Amino acid sequence: MSNNILSVKNLTVKYISREIGVCHAVNDVSFDVQKGETLGLVGETGAGKTTIALGIMRILQMPPARVVSGEILLDDEDLLHVPDARMRSIRGGRVSMIFQDPMTALNPIDRIGGQISEMVRLHLNLDKAQSVAKAMEMLEMVGIPGARFDDYPHQFSGGMKQRVIIAIALACKPELLLADEPTTALDVTIQAQVLNMMNELKTDLGTSMVLITHDLGVVAETCDRVAVIYAGEIVEIGAADAVFEKRSHPYTTGLFNSLPDITGGRKRLIPIAGLMPDPTALPEGCKFSPRCHLADESCTQGPVALGLESGTHFVRCLKASKNQGV
Repeated sequence: MSNNILSVKNLTVKYISREIGVCHAVNDVSFDVQKGETLGLVGETGAGKTTIALGIMRILQMPPARVVSGEILLDDEDLLHVPDARMRSIRGGRVSMIFQDPMTALNPIDRIGGQISEMVRLHLNLDKAQSVAKAMEMLEMVGIPGARFDDYPHQFSGGMKQRVIIAIALACKPELLLADEPTTALDVTIQAQVLNMMNELKTDLGTSMVLITHDLGVVAETCDRVAVIYAGEIVEIGAADAVFEKRSHPYTTGLFNSLPDITGGRKRLIPIAGLMPDPTALPEGCKFSPRCHLADESCTQGPVALGLESGTHFVRCLKASKNQGV
């Protein structure tokens, strides 16, 4: 039997509007998440990471979004085709999401405590008193005094709003947690506490996690596997240590070269040349080829498939053997 809690197969998502035409946001993406595993999704803004997460939760705004093809299997149940009532019971109960922007994720006219207690009352079948106690417990867990149960979102700072979102997501102890840059709005101390809390949940309950982040340090500390996303495609995927050490795709190498070198061996950062491609007019062949120093004519002749690099490490590059983490 499969040990996967989540299997995304050939997921393709487009945004279609009269103003911009067809935006190819996610292009034939496939990956698995095993029970108790953390998979990191890494890439530049606009790569399609959040669209993948919203697609899993089935909360893409349609229109303009359209899931063109693919399957999203949660324990062999395709979330793209379950009835709405069934999806509402899964969403927030078995699968939760920490949203990137706390300013828009919270209802501004409802008290914070009520928004948390509503979640646990619906999914854990608790009475009012029990749900209030659970909500206060979750607030305390993320570093907010339970006495602030009756405060409104506008009475909290941006970082505290983010902690409330995390409390809501973790309240029902989900089997799968989708974390979309969960620590972006937090200071360093609280960031460490939140990451430790999510790791404890993973250890104690066997919770699986998909972590979306720009921070390669967070990936190194938190993730078992990592998928590098570029222009809506996975360009490299494998065990975190294998991807970090080999960095076979030139884009992955570029991400690491853009980091400061704390050893002092390099005085200037090495940025990736150029910009992300226009998702309404993606280049033929390898989507990274216009920015790649290794690219030649063969890279633009047709689709480039994920190729086995070693073990469970896959790379979407015709020149990967020439790169090898340079």
